[in-house]
Amino acid sequence: MNGGFDYAEQFPAVADIDAGDIVMVDPDNANGYGVKKSEGAYENSLVGVVSTKPGFLTGTKSADTQPVALAGRVQVKVNGEGGAIKAGDPITSSSASGVGMKATEAGRVVGIALQSYDAEETGTILMFVNPSWWNGPKAGADGAAGSALTVAADSLLDYQNSTISNVAAILSTNGTWSITSDGQLTAEKVDAKEVTTGALKLKGPTEGDRVVIPAEQIDGLMIEFMPQT
Repeated sequence: MNGGFDYAEQFPAVADIDAGDIVMVDPDNANGYGVKKSEGAYENSLVGVVSTKPGFLTGTKSADTQPVALAGRVQVKVNGEGGAIKAGDPITSSSASGVGMKATEAGRVVGIALQSYDAEETGTILMFVNPSWWNGPKAGADGAAGSALTVAADSLLDYQNSTISNVAAILSTNGTWSITSDGQLTAEKVDAKEVTTGALKLKGPTEGDRVVIPAEQIDGLMIEFMPQT
């Protein structure tokens, strides 16, 4: 593997690390911080790749350190677990320790592939190191825009006070409530402090039935008629 085009820093490391390995933070390192091989797919603490021959190296070299490429071009170990890799694809960690794969979902990535790779077994490619968070594949004109967004069952999506826009419709799990694209709200029960409407229609059990509201339910109810604008 060739080198010489990356910026690297000496990190305390475990002994079984080799050049091209993808590494993650090792909180159990005796120095209080350090790196070890990635242990699973989409590891959240990926920091870089062990460099072969750094173009620029900082830190103090010792028997317990490894040069970790943090930027630039470097050779990285990959496999076909995420599918065929094309130049430009984001690279994350695979289930194989220290080995990368093509990222196909949002999560932590370690860089961008500069070469293609289409094999199941482990090999190496040139990669631009850029540890960061990837938002996932971009919808394109090939039909990916129509694919569904899938989240884990019983999960909570916290949008941090953000606005959700361009939503066509919303449908509940059991179908008891929905909001259609034309603005129709269907629900078993609506509880609101105030309702403003241009017309109020009371629907009986069957079409044409008359709905009778008992007087005790009307008593104390204020009805305000607002002129339409």
